[in-house]
Amino acid sequence: MNKSAVLLDEIIISDESGFACSKTKLVENGLVHLRPFNVTNDGHLSFEQLYRVPPGEAPNGKGILEKGDILFNNTNSTELVGKAALISQRMEAGFSNHLTRIRVDETRVLPQFMVYWLRRTRDSGYFSAHATQWVSQAAFKSSELRHLEMPIPPLDEQRRIVDILSRAEGIVRLRREAEKKAAEIIRALFLDMFGDPATNPRGWPAKKVGDVVSSIDSGHSPKCNDRQKNEHEWGVLRLSAVTMCEYLESEHKTLPDEIDYDPTIEVQQGDLLLSRKNTYDLVGACAYVWKTRGKMLLPDLIFRLQIYDKQVLNPIYLWSLLTTEAKRASLKKLANGSAGSMPNISKQRLRTLNIELPPIEMQLSFAKTVEQIQSVRVQQKAAIQKAEAAFDALLARAFNSDGSNGGRP
Repeated sequence: MNKSAVLLDEIIISDESGFACSKTKLVENGLVHLRPFNVTNDGHLSFEQLYRVPPGEAPNGKGILEKGDILFNNTNSTELVGKAALISQRMEAGFSNHLTRIRVDETRVLPQFMVYWLRRTRDSGYFSAHATQWVSQAAFKSSELRHLEMPIPPLDEQRRIVDILSRAEGIVRLRREAEKKAAEIIRALFLDMFGDPATNPRGWPAKKVGDVVSSIDSGHSPKCNDRQKNEHEWGVLRLSAVTMCEYLESEHKTLPDEIDYDPTIEVQQGDLLLSRKNTYDLVGACAYVWKTRGKMLLPDLIFRLQIYDKQVLNPIYLWSLLTTEAKRASLKKLANGSAGSMPNISKQRLRTLNIELPPIEMQLSFAKTVEQIQSVRVQQKAAIQKAEAAFDALLARAFNSDGSNGGRP
């Protein structure tokens, strides 16, 4: 054992897994039930997608998270197992049995320091390499976590390391916020030029989707490999590739070599993609494909809309229209499903959605400006990647490969 390291068993006061709750019991208003997808890869909580359960479903003591608690993702796909996030303030929320709530002795270790160490340990590939493997999941038990060694410098040194890493994370966050504001400009520009489609104040004529879209294609979802191999592989998009109304090509699974790809469902630059099935909050999310490396296939849960006449309807305009608050609400109303199942939008119901049609000249002017804004966003994303690389370097320096903090960030 390194002289500056101790077993986690010595500093963990408690570690409790959460509770499972069937999707059939989910309610619209109830206790937030945090799931693995609520823990981000960079060690924070995301509330963009929330499941809620009846308060009575939470066992005693598992409906509250206290400031300083750590949520450790004990079960997930191989590349995601081991994510961890700090609870920054007390909140009423339950948590899945795939998450472990860890409480530490704060007289010896800062919770944020431990979260950074867990992140570095995961980044090194330790959790994925040592997790128990199943067909599509991997698990790292809290009992095994207790046997790991962690560097424990004096609290003042921990605070110094946390401060430096937090500042570096702050730069990443500011870069991301700048990119987010650019996206908000697109939405504001749309409302300024065309008005709110909820009321259509400028009286634009409208047609049904079925009258302006020549086809609504969907793909296939064969059993795939979670782990991505290389940029030359064929992949099948995950639902998460469009849920943010932005095309995220990295969100895909690898098509097994023994399965032949279908070129008719390969994603192309300029495609308009829409999730036909998801949670109520995310169903109908729409993304425009600005760029693709190719060899990416549609799954069965994502539609591709093919526009009948681009001299009447511009795809960038249609993407922006479908991502407005009003159209998102209309899309959700088209979704249906049995109790406990995820809402689904059928092709037939989608064809009934009204699409406002301003003059094509206005649509093209809007699209040209959006393309310019998108160019700026690409530059901002490159800046984000550089900031993330700088943070990763500092994190590695703070916790070097032998588990000690010999390097001073």
